[in-house]
Amino acid sequence: MKELNKNRRNFLKIALLGGGAIVATRILGPKVLDFFYGPAIVQDFKNFRVTETRTKFSISSKDGEEIFIMDNEEE
Repeated sequence: MKELNKNRRNFLKIALLGGGAIVATRILGPKVLDFFYGPAIVQDFKNFRVTETRTKFSISSKDGEEIFIMDNEEE
């Protein structure tokens, strides 16, 4: 069996690890954010939107202008 070039083997190893890291970030990225900030609960009403996470409660208009914000700084 012919030996592979050491530089080629290292390049393939780094490429596979980097590709795996990118795929893992795409799949697990939103889950990690939910773990730290909690899942966002969004309720849409006729003229405004209510958003609640573990650290923030906000009421905003339909065009995105925030009307009321309450932060939880205890965590």
